[in-house]
Amino acid sequence: MPAAAVAAAARPQSIVPSWIVYGFQFVAIGAWTAYAVVYFEAMGIDIAVIGVLAAVPAIVAILASPAWGLVADRLGDMRLPYLVAAIWAALAAVGLAMAPGMPWLAVAVLMLSVGAAGLTPLIDARTIQRLWPQRERFGQARVAGSFAFMAGTIGTGILVAASDLRTMFVVYAVAMTGAGIAAVALLGRPR
Repeated sequence: MPAAAVAAAARPQSIVPSWIVYGFQFVAIGAWTAYAVVYFEAMGIDIAVIGVLAAVPAIVAILASPAWGLVADRLGDMRLPYLVAAIWAALAAVGLAMAPGMPWLAVAVLMLSVGAAGLTPLIDARTIQRLWPQRERFGQARVAGSFAFMAGTIGTGILVAASDLRTMFVVYAVAMTGAGIAAVALLGRPR
């Protein structure tokens, strides 16, 4: 390996690109996590059905997360699968904002869950790759997601109070799309 390549590999990578992607993604997650159940309740959905709808993302993630990872591994780059998954989730959120009745509501929740399932594992893996061999800096990169989750939850609440409950889906869709675009633009191909 040429000396310049060795020196470049030893130079610490910036955590700012991961901060930005985590920021967008976790604003969306904060909007969904805090207000989806409230939205379903406002639609008059039975509490038992709300429980099932709230469980769908965790159930779907069992299969969808590894599937998105497999696609990224086959391509050798997580950026395109991340973009597709983020836009997929954003479009499902737009569908949910239209307040579809059952069974379309369940289908939209399922579709949102399939799209969102792979995002965190993909960005986590790419962040660790980028920071290698200083992978112990992962927590410094990941903390942006925690702050964004808090800001997204509070900010969405303020917007919802000032407008309409469906505003949560606007926040979700815009933030997810931003995450996908930021991932493609900022994270680069693995070496």
